[in-house]
Parts: sequence; structure tokens; C-alpha cells
Amino acid sequence: MIPFLLAEGEPQAQTLSDFLASPVVLLLGLGLLAYFFLLRPQKGQQKAYQEMLDNLKKNDKIRTVGGIYGTVVSVTPETGDVVIRIDETNNTKIRITRRAVATIVNNEEKESPSKKG
Repeated sequence: MIPFLLAEGEPQAQTLSDFLASPVVLLLGLGLLAYFFLLRPQKGQQKAYQEMLDNLKKNDKIRTVGGIYGTVVSVTPETGDVVIRIDETNNTKIRITRRAVATIVNNEEKESPSKKG
């Protein structure tokens, strides 16, 4: 009761436009926009990347995050290691973590930058 006694004048009715212009509604709106434009697409990309790593198999041609091209020799799911052959003539192989695989590359994709030039 005390707040009503201390209030001056009659209480104002809040209109819909006042409610929509409030900072709380604006912050909620910005939060929803950020979710739909930033977080959802990123989750989709992460899901596609994880699916690509799960489907990695022998003889896939890959590119690592360091830019090394190679062919998968073996995949060890328990340790997350992938052995790739990077040189066909010397049969040079390296072992990398599964997370170091950037993409699976087809022969056409590997040759396309030189054709565009």
C-alpha cells in the first residue's frame, strides 16, 4: 500500500508501443536474431564437419588444416589417429589426428584452381 500512497498522479496504462520499445524486448529481439543468424548456422556446420570425420575411410583424398594433401591409409577410431600417404613415389606417410582433416577432396577439386588461373 505504501507505493500507492507515495505515487504522484494516476498510474499510466502501458500501451503496446511502449512495451515494444522497452529495452528488455529490444534485447530479446537482438538475442533471437543472433541465435538465428550466428549460432544455428554454426551448429549446422559443426554437425556436417563431425559427420565428415565420422565417415572418413581408407583411400579418401583429404586436405589437412595445414594444407597438406594426402590419401588416407588407415583410420583408428579408438585413438582418433589417421595415417595419410603424402608422397606416392617414396610411399611417405604421416600420422595426424582426425581433427587435423579439413576436407575430403575429389580429384576435380584439387585440379580446379590451376584450371581457373
